[in-house]
Amino acid sequence: MSNGTRQGGYDERLVVPLEASRRGAHRARTNPLVAALPLLVVVVVVAAVIGVAYALFLKPSSDTSASDPLTSPTAPGATSAPSATQPSATASKSASASSSSATSAPAATADKTTTFSVANGSGKKGLAGRVTATLKGAGFSGVSVDTKAWSGTPVAETTVFYAKDSQKATAEAIANALGNGHARKSAADANGGVVVVAFDEATK
Repeated sequence: MSNGTRQGGYDERLVVPLEASRRGAHRARTNPLVAALPLLVVVVVVAAVIGVAYALFLKPSSDTSASDPLTSPTAPGATSAPSATQPSATASKSASASSSSATSAPAATADKTTTFSVANGSGKKGLAGRVTATLKGAGFSGVSVDTKAWSGTPVAETTVFYAKDSQKATAEAIANALGNGHARKSAADANGGVVVVAFDEATK
């Protein structure tokens, strides 16, 4: 029997080396970074979704308290209340000051020594003399009778004409002393002073 033959038809070309069979039985190992890549992508996507949700919903709701004019400490309504009370306080002070000045100012008094004349405004004889006597009895020492006919503004009642505001109190006192008529400011009719134009109601 030769060395080139084996019993049972054994052929050396059909024998597979042991190391080669072991190498083919195991797969090549994968890279750990490549295996963890899907999990990393999922984590990044979840974090992005959470960040967008916070920016859209949670952050604006937390800022509304600062921008709300009703709750903000610097809202215009909170600062306008004190200023609304200041004008009223100022007005009350000015009103009290004006009232105090009005009460402190001395009231104008009638000057019974003022020189004035009595004219007859109705044409009834002796009327100016009777009015002059009445005023002298009331204490007006400067009164006199005007013998000329009255040529000024026609009157329908006894009128005391005066030229200046300072003479108003005296003119009103004369009218009150006569019991009828009224005081009237007219520089032209008063001739710079005081003039009484007597009128008799019976002559109407």
